[in-house]
Amino acid sequence: MSSATSDTSHTAIFGWPTWLKNIPFILMHLACLLVFLPDVHATPTAIGLCIGFYVLRMFGITAGYHRYFSHRAYKTSRWFQFVMAWLGCSAMQKGPLWWASHHRHHHLHSDHEEDVHSPHVDTLWWSHIGWVLSDDYVHTDWNAIRDFSKYPELQWLDRNHWVPGLTLAIISYLVGGLSGLVWGFFVSTVITYHATFCINSFCHIIGNVRYKTTDKSKNSALMALITLGEGWHNNHHYYQSSANQGFFWWEFDISYYLLKTLSWCGLVWDLRGVPETKKNPKPEALVEPVKPPPVIEAAPVPVPAMVSLQTAAHSVLSSLNHAAEVASQAATSARQLAAGAGTSLSHMAESAAAQAKQAHQALIHAAEIASQSSASLKDSASQVAHTAAETLFHALESAASLARQASHSAAVAIQASGEFASYAADSAQQRIHQAALAASEAWTQAVEKLSQAVQSLKSKAIAVEVVS
Repeated sequence: MSSATSDTSHTAIFGWPTWLKNIPFILMHLACLLVFLPDVHATPTAIGLCIGFYVLRMFGITAGYHRYFSHRAYKTSRWFQFVMAWLGCSAMQKGPLWWASHHRHHHLHSDHEEDVHSPHVDTLWWSHIGWVLSDDYVHTDWNAIRDFSKYPELQWLDRNHWVPGLTLAIISYLVGGLSGLVWGFFVSTVITYHATFCINSFCHIIGNVRYKTTDKSKNSALMALITLGEGWHNNHHYYQSSANQGFFWWEFDISYYLLKTLSWCGLVWDLRGVPETKKNPKPEALVEPVKPPPVIEAAPVPVPAMVSLQTAAHSVLSSLNHAAEVASQAATSARQLAAGAGTSLSHMAESAAAQAKQAHQALIHAAEIASQSSASLKDSASQVAHTAAETLFHALESAASLARQASHSAAVAIQASGEFASYAADSAQQRIHQAALAASEAWTQAVEKLSQAVQSLKSKAIAVEVVS
């Protein structure tokens, strides 16, 4: 979903006002009141259509729109891909490309400022239904769904997403008459609406938390039963690319059972699972912090001898501050990547974020050393100045190494990802690479300038001894 929102909250697409655009959605709810008409009866056929079409369309949303188009949790053929998109469209929740692009954006910013349906950023009403009625999110974010927008049949279905739903309404009427239409289409559609919406709203407020994530996602057995497995929402936000959202045998996941059955028929394949190391993660290893530098205390040296080294230290300090700023941006970008990427990319991005954070801390630490060196050299001897320069070299080398590791980790993550490689990972990899280059440049400058300064200091010290 595009992070930019419209400034005109009362003008819809084509200039239609908001209330007019939402009339079909409102009428769908009002049509449910037709169950009280004397000619509408809860016949076995009507109730059968309601339950059957609910399950069919919920499967289209959960297994099609969500697990396939949004997260690519399995593979299928092009024709069956269209079938899954058609089933999802019959739920009347707009097209597959629109739905998946918005959902991918949600995972990148879940429960943070740019998340459009977070009950923690906005109200419960907004996260449940308000954002659906808003004018700000009527368009498809094509940059987020480039892997599927290349198929013309999916583009057509995205534009004409009402066709499958209308077809289902006609079938309901032909099979069950007016009662079949009311129960099989209107009531079934509205129940499907709000069951799906509850995942966005209530599953970020009510439930249990098994895994630590960057958002407030919760597991709910009740919602898992209603939505064919989607209620294991904390599981899903922890490891997004798995075809099964119930990670353990007692976590029922009807959508996954149906996908597994389809895989036996050869209609889908390569269903992604959850590695045992992810289901039962080990405690995170503690990262040993960078040790602070020793305090330098020494006898004073002649003022002319320390001017060159002081100037060099200030120059290095400026370079380090720039490197630290870029590394900080890298850490932020990588953390966003880790929060939303899923797939095998997720744990790699977490590693990139941690390494970028270390690089940031190490660079700031190195800058502090440079600053301390600049101050302490006013009262240090030539040998102590040489020791201070060596200490700074080691700190900078450590920072450069950490930044290179972060850049490499992000690069590997991009290669491993089939989901957000072009959409999310590029930014993190680029910034982390910039951090590596900045750190390396700062390190090179430090070696060159401080070496020159130390050499100058030694030469002047020798000259002083000769004169003496």
